[in-house]
Amino acid sequence: MLRLPARASRVYGRRATPFRQLCCTLFWTKTMKKSPLAIAKERFGIDEADPTKARTEAKKKLVEAVEQLSDGGLWIERTNEDKGLESVSNKKLLHLLDVLEAVKDAHGSRDKLIDAILDAEARSKDATYRNRFEKMPTPRLWDHFQAAKRRAARA
Repeated sequence: MLRLPARASRVYGRRATPFRQLCCTLFWTKTMKKSPLAIAKERFGIDEADPTKARTEAKKKLVEAVEQLSDGGLWIERTNEDKGLESVSNKKLLHLLDVLEAVKDAHGSRDKLIDAILDAEARSKDATYRNRFEKMPTPRLWDHFQAAKRRAARA
């Protein structure tokens, strides 16, 4: 009979059989999530040996990508004039880039996204409701659109 180490009962439960230990290691192992910097490096293909240069290059390319998408009318300019996008964290920039790309692929512009929200909620003629959406940032509009689409599918 195969004996388990003493800590196995703490990790896999009181009845830590070799089969249970094998199943736990095969099916319930957790992998670490990549850092936003690692995701940005992978996304933009940065293979820099110096970590400081890699970090600055990844940030620069991430900011450039967000600024390219923001010029097309997808984004309301609400950034701080003194700091700009360079002071925003990589995680927020990646999320913003994902949202802007999704909106551009699905609808093309903010106005078309607002029209899609109003159509999904059957309130396309309500001008005050449209004005409320025109003040919202694009990520919030995208979340609202996804929620409205799910609600319309359920109804």
